[in-house]
Amino acid sequence: MAIKKNSVIDNRYVVIEEVGKGASSVVYKVYDKTNKHTKALKLLKNKVNAGFKKEIEILSTLSFENYVTPIDNFGVAMIDGEEHPYMVLDYYDNDTISKVASSKDYPIFTTREIEYYFSRVLSGLKRIHYNDFSNMIHKDIKPQNILLNSAWDPYIADFGITQILEKDNFELEASGTPKYMAPELFVEKNAKDYETDAKDMPYYIDIYALGVMLYTYSTGIVPFENFNVLTTTNSKNGKQIASRDLNLWMDTIKPSVYNPEINPRLENIILKAMAKDYTKRYQNVDQMQIDLSRLYDDKNIKMFEDYNVRPRNSKKFLNTYVTRFQTFLNTFNWKWIVGISVITILLIVGFVLTILLV
Repeated sequence: MAIKKNSVIDNRYVVIEEVGKGASSVVYKVYDKTNKHTKALKLLKNKVNAGFKKEIEILSTLSFENYVTPIDNFGVAMIDGEEHPYMVLDYYDNDTISKVASSKDYPIFTTREIEYYFSRVLSGLKRIHYNDFSNMIHKDIKPQNILLNSAWDPYIADFGITQILEKDNFELEASGTPKYMAPELFVEKNAKDYETDAKDMPYYIDIYALGVMLYTYSTGIVPFENFNVLTTTNSKNGKQIASRDLNLWMDTIKPSVYNPEINPRLENIILKAMAKDYTKRYQNVDQMQIDLSRLYDDKNIKMFEDYNVRPRNSKKFLNTYVTRFQTFLNTFNWKWIVGISVITILLIVGFVLTILLV
C-alpha cells in the first residue's frame, strides 16, 4: 500500500510525506483542509484490529495537557477499492527523542536535558497509570514512542499494546519491545522460577522501560542489546512464547563504568528503576519523580545496592561465574572486534605473500 504525495485521504487530508512505518500501519504527515493544520495520519494496512480499536478508545480519554498524544479524528478511508481505518493525531515537528539523541556527536544527554525530558515523560505516564477511564500500563515505553513538539516538550505515543488493568484481577501479558521489557514479562504464568505475585498494580513494568532509556541516554549504551530472548513452545497451541530473558540472569553493569562523570543520584535512579526484582523498583511514578527532582541535592545519598538481587523465587540456572563471564562479554562491541580481526588477518596474509613473492 503506497500513497503518493498530494493524494487526498477521505476527501480531507492531503498527503505531504510518509514519516513512519510499522508492521501493521503507516504514518503520514498530512495537511488537514478543514482545520488548515498539519497533522499526522496513522493508516492501517489491513482491516481494523483489536489493538487499533483499543488505541482509539484510550486516546479519546486521555488529556494532551499531561504529555500524551491527543487524538484529533478517526475514520475509514477507501484506498484502491479497499477500506483502511485511520486515526489523526497532532504532528510533532522535532520527531522522536531517539532522533534527537542520534543527531548528537555522542548520543547522550546532559543531566539537565534528562531532567527536562524525563520529568515530563513521567507526568504523562502518571496520567496513563491513573485516569478517569481506568488504570493501565503503556507496555511499550521506548525512545521511538516519545515524540517532541516545536517547544521540545515530550509526548507519549503508540497505545496499541497498552494493557488495561482491573484491581486485584490482572495478568501480565508478554508483549512489547524486548530490550525495554521488564524481566517478569518473559516468564510464563505460574512459572516456578519466578512468581509475579504482586498485589499492587504493576506500574513498575513501565518504570523498568524508563530505566533502560535513562541508562541508554546517560551512557550511550543499550543494556543487554547483544542478547536474544530465549523462547519455549506452548504445548497447547504450538506458539512460541518468551520464557525468560537474559536481562534477568545477567548482572547489570553500573552506568558509571561507561560514563564516569554521570550524576551519582541519576545512576541511583537508573539502577533502582531497572532492579531485577520488581519489588525493589520504584512502585509508581511519584516515587521516581521525587528522586529525579533531587538530582542537584548536595546531601549525601545512600547508594541503591540491590539492583542485581534476583527475585526471591528465582531459580538461577546460570552459575555466578558464567553470568559474570557473559556480563564481561556484553561490554564489547563484537562487530568492531570481528571487523578488526578480519583486517588484521588479511594484513598478515598480505605481508607473508609479499615476502614469499620477493
